[in-house]
Amino acid sequence: MKKKILFVAMSDSIHTARWINQIVNSGFKIYLFSSNDTTQANSEITRGLLHIYFPAQFIDCSKLLILIKNYHIRHYLGLAVNLINRYLAAFIGELYPQYRVKYLTRVIDDVKPDIIHSMNIQSAGYLTLQAKKLIKDNFPDWIVTNWGSDISLFGNDPIHANKISQVLSNCDYYSCECNRDVKLAQKFGFKGKILDVMPNAGGYDLNKYDSYSLISPSQRRYIMIKGYQGWAGRAFVALDAIDLIGKTLFEKKYGLIIYSMAGNLDVENKAIAIARKHHLHIKLVPQFTAHDEIIKLHGQSRISIGLSIGDGISTSLLESMLTGSFPIQSYTACADEWILNGVSGILVPPEDVNLVSKAILKAIASDQLVDKAAKINRKTISERAKHDIIKNRAIKLYDSIISSQKHS
Repeated sequence: MKKKILFVAMSDSIHTARWINQIVNSGFKIYLFSSNDTTQANSEITRGLLHIYFPAQFIDCSKLLILIKNYHIRHYLGLAVNLINRYLAAFIGELYPQYRVKYLTRVIDDVKPDIIHSMNIQSAGYLTLQAKKLIKDNFPDWIVTNWGSDISLFGNDPIHANKISQVLSNCDYYSCECNRDVKLAQKFGFKGKILDVMPNAGGYDLNKYDSYSLISPSQRRYIMIKGYQGWAGRAFVALDAIDLIGKTLFEKKYGLIIYSMAGNLDVENKAIAIARKHHLHIKLVPQFTAHDEIIKLHGQSRISIGLSIGDGISTSLLESMLTGSFPIQSYTACADEWILNGVSGILVPPEDVNLVSKAILKAIASDQLVDKAAKINRKTISERAKHDIIKNRAIKLYDSIISSQKHS
């Protein structure tokens, strides 16, 4: 009989999709409970091999969407229905704050999973904790995965710090992708078993992506910028750094690629204005571009810049390493566990425009630097983030937990 794993996670996240996809044919029966108010699963989640629960799905048009052949009509109708459902979820949440956790407890009771795996602490972890408090007895073995800055940044807020401590005091297993976060979890009261430290969005098929990086980094003339700007992302700092050295970039015929803007028009407008000011070619990557296309663009870029005030490894860092794009990454991620500063990448303060601009100038000044870094980073990815390696480790961790249940 197949063992059951219930994931509580953001169903529309590419990270959720990539992690689950690697174990869908590995002898487990898989369920996914959406921890955020969406009625859409990420398009790359392998359908038909798992059951998905959407607490916010008051209007279901999935069957209608299948019948619509025009991509644009299907896409915008899906967005419209999702928006309506989000408003309904917010309204019902005001009237009945417990509806999400009640739904989750019913799912746990019906599915009777052997393992519950919460991916992300702030949404999935808090929600699962509420469910455990309601169920009390015979709660399944619970894994909590730390995403990004779940502890390193949110842990500085007293309200979140208390909630994080409650989650970590109640779960049985903890996984993360930074050694930094192992120590932080223990500081916040975790007493259970620490699982292997590894990328929590899965690994990469190196053979598949070989064709994405055929041009040596020194021959590339694009600078790729992660367009997140908000509570953590600092895309504006990267763009201001580009503005500071725009004349040099124009003279050396560099262009810009801006991605992951998440519909932020301020980022888009700022990027366009700076590109026009310095006569730089610019590519703005649409919001719902396929993940593989993003990786392909890293393979066309000499430099990939990702800045935020808090993060884990940062998947975009691994993707730049995979494709040979020279990473310039904020030191607030645990990039120092993957690259050697000044050799295979450059670590910078997330809000220092001058230092970011100097890092860019250093990377465009030395062909030897970027080409050597590409070789080092490719070797690192092959040893630590290869698809088969991460997949086997993921399967092994679930098998070991289920095996320990049999002997308890």
